Amino acid sequence: FVDKGDAPKKPPSFGEVLYRTLSRETRLRAFNKSSGSYETIVQRKIATSLPSVLSLSCACAGRKEEDGLFVWRGNSMGQDHWLPEKVEIAISDTGNILVSEYVQELDSGTGRWVTHGKDDAISNVVAEILAKRKGHSAQRMRYELSSVLSLVRDDLDRNIPDELVSAKGDDKGFFGHHVLHTKIPDSYRKRTVDSQVDEANKFIGTPQNPDTVVSTDDKDAIEQRAADASVRQDEPGGWVLFNGFKVSNTSVEDARAFHVEFKEPCIIVYRSTASEDDGHEVETQADLPVDVMCTRSLTNNSKSEFQAMQKPNTIPGHGDLVAFDAEFVSLQEEVSAHTEAGSRITIQETRHALARISAVACKTKDVVFDDFVTPGEEVADYLTRFSGIIERDLNPKESSRHLIPTRAAYLKLRCLVERGCIFVGHGLDRDFWTANLMVPANQIIDTVMIYHKPAQRYVSLRFLSNFVLKKDMQQEVHDSLEDATAAFELYETAVELKRTGEFSKLLDELYEYGQKVDWKLGIE
Repeated sequence: FVDKGDAPKKPPSFGEVLYRTLSRETRLRAFNKSSGSYETIVQRKIATSLPSVLSLSCACAGRKEEDGLFVWRGNSMGQDHWLPEKVEIAISDTGNILVSEYVQELDSGTGRWVTHGKDDAISNVVAEILAKRKGHSAQRMRYELSSVLSLVRDDLDRNIPDELVSAKGDDKGFFGHHVLHTKIPDSYRKRTVDSQVDEANKFIGTPQNPDTVVSTDDKDAIEQRAADASVRQDEPGGWVLFNGFKVSNTSVEDARAFHVEFKEPCIIVYRSTASEDDGHEVETQADLPVDVMCTRSLTNNSKSEFQAMQKPNTIPGHGDLVAFDAEFVSLQEEVSAHTEAGSRITIQETRHALARISAVACKTKDVVFDDFVTPGEEVADYLTRFSGIIERDLNPKESSRHLIPTRAAYLKLRCLVERGCIFVGHGLDRDFWTANLMVPANQIIDTVMIYHKPAQRYVSLRFLSNFVLKKDMQQEVHDSLEDATAAFELYETAVELKRTGEFSKLLDELYEYGQKVDWKLGIE
């Protein structure tokens, strides 16, 4: 679409690019036995069916404007965004492709369908091939824009110093992060909100065991959450923007807009309108089989030494307490800069990945699993001082640990959550947030909250173990099994002290002593 001269041709429309992609012809040189020489042949793609979901790779993010980005920028002639909200693809009985796009004029607000391609006659050879294919017939499918994955160019942020751009960027100075615009169907949104209301009401209506020592504010917060969700039950679905952990409502116009230089397209997903009309939706939840608990190590394909606790009749179930702890490694260090005004801005946040998960059945004190997790990406910092993990632990070729992939670790945690287990640990909200796992509030007992006074600092697990349990832990080798067990012992101690009415006194003594020694201690 670009002239060999200085000026580019008139930018093609999206429909024209899609049409040429689906009906591409390639000229090749091949040997002709009849003539005994090499001759030019034409190789042509012929589509025989249409998918319900159309996923398109843009292949231009992070590249120069003339390499394809310029067409996405649109023009200033009063036309709509270059990326259409609706497209239609038709396959004729001759195998030809027709692509239509819905173009909206911004000035008038009216729209029209523009078709690209024509139903040309085909050769006898192609006709014979199509005739032999079973199920080939004329098809037509209309699609609506469903998701857009984009690259946001952080290097174009005016607040970032030039020297940081040159240090952080690649050889072209590019660096950024991905964002996702996606459309939430009305039925999916309603089902999700209804589920939130049901779960909240179920929690509110369940008599709470005072021995769980969960903050009394939890029930009030859940009631407010149920009330807020009830108000949203009849709201329609719409477009949502996922920007890291920030999720916000947006519009289809924002998803389609690429006229700004800092936003570049990566993947475009269209969904057939017929699939929505038929009520066909992807299942959002399925019961996980307990088989996901039984994993083999990536190092030598061996089973876990704790496999006896990973059988259907031994895995903790609904209401069972499970002591849990997780360790993480850093995949991406924080990058920050100072503006001319002296304020500090974060250019790139630290990104962590699961590196070890440990769980103990509190009823039997048996280990459910203790797995090391390979992150699947290059590790920037093993955080050995805090995690106890070294490079060799996560290397499948060298590790002596029971090493599993991230997906297997996630499924194990999901299995325990869906079985209704109650997790006991220290700093679990942070652990589950980093692991990208949502656990209901009534399935979490966090000792960092139990041993906390309002408007005061949170106390570390090591300090609590030293002061409350009189154990000096984590001196040399950090052990997540030890952390999980210590958290459960702290929980048991809190339950007993609450029963006898002495917990408040202990909490006062804890903070008094912590301030005295500046929160640093060993066993005295």
